Amino acid sequence: MRYRFPFHDATFEFDLPSTWHVHVAAIRDGPPLDREGMERALARPIGSPRLREIARGRGRAVIIVEDVTRPAPTHLLTPLAVAELEAAGIQRRNMQVLNAAAAHRPQLGFEFRRKLGLEVYETIEALNPSPYEDLAHLGHSSRGTPVYVNREVVEADIRVGVGGIVPHPSAGFGGGAKLILPGVCGMETIAHHHGAFQGAPGKVEDNPFREDLEEVGRIAGLDFIVNAVITSEGEIAGLFAGDMVQAHRAGVQFARRVYAVQHAPPADIAIINAYPLDIDLFQSPKALSAVGGGRTVREGGAILLTAACPEGVGFHAWAGRGGRGWSGPRRMLPEQLSDRKFLLYSPNLSRAQVESTVTEEALFFSEFEEAIEALAREYPNPRVNLFPQGALAVIGRDNGEDK
Repeated sequence: MRYRFPFHDATFEFDLPSTWHVHVAAIRDGPPLDREGMERALARPIGSPRLREIARGRGRAVIIVEDVTRPAPTHLLTPLAVAELEAAGIQRRNMQVLNAAAAHRPQLGFEFRRKLGLEVYETIEALNPSPYEDLAHLGHSSRGTPVYVNREVVEADIRVGVGGIVPHPSAGFGGGAKLILPGVCGMETIAHHHGAFQGAPGKVEDNPFREDLEEVGRIAGLDFIVNAVITSEGEIAGLFAGDMVQAHRAGVQFARRVYAVQHAPPADIAIINAYPLDIDLFQSPKALSAVGGGRTVREGGAILLTAACPEGVGFHAWAGRGGRGWSGPRRMLPEQLSDRKFLLYSPNLSRAQVESTVTEEALFFSEFEEAIEALAREYPNPRVNLFPQGALAVIGRDNGEDK
């Protein structure tokens, strides 16, 4: 039978043996929101006055926008925020867009155009903040995190965060104050926060990782967020605007329904597609956390991660200024794999890249058919759970409550 995966900006079609018993665990999904629905979300913010009311009488505005490693169609969202700021009397020459790159690489011009839309890109200055320079020290969080934030953010009169709400292995879900920490913070802040606190996928309450970043968001003065929940096709299923915590929580509750997958008993094999966090190998393993390998594959079974990775291994400065690690190559193998075999398929990675990055227990394939042949030799007539949107999938969290 023929199957189809979204694969970064393209699609990937493949066959599986007819003797395999396949359960397709696609997200529940939802219809795309129209322009009127988006404007209504800005006009009726959650836990906050309307953005134009907050911004009235203010001078300079900073709009912090998620970077290209994240999938929200921010080219539709950023113009909405700009329109609200203009309605408050702030002219575009007094606005600035900052790429919430955190420890990722800087964004290129065509990527800014993609994330902001041509009209915003051509009329508002867009910058890549550095996690090493131009930082202001704002003290410490109550949990001891040193708070260093980009000076442009600190010196602005109003700060707006634009991005998406997708599952995250530590913060529970992305979006909200995460656009501040790690988005526009210094490396000392990012490194302390990422190292000191243990979070959990899908969990936003009683999560010290998220609680600390939200405290830092308040210290930095994030005034308003515009956050989207996306569909399986990368469109906007729901838009949540307003207070960085209250609007975010409403978005998370909605996201759990949209991203919910039909539960299936642990199978012999799980084929998990890293979309839409599949730009590189640093981001793609998040799909493993999202679906919780141990709940989808029996002990002794196998997980095959399919990842487009058009940018190869990728870059993350938390692993050192060179992006590779303070003490040699980073070894990537999520704990939830336990004793399950791990296979990786990507047409855009080299064996040398994978061997220097992924644990030695992993099996790498640049041809999908070879990965399937290897699995078929090990597991005759297997039960298979297939996740087309693995980085969005939420299992057992579709009732609006933390688990």
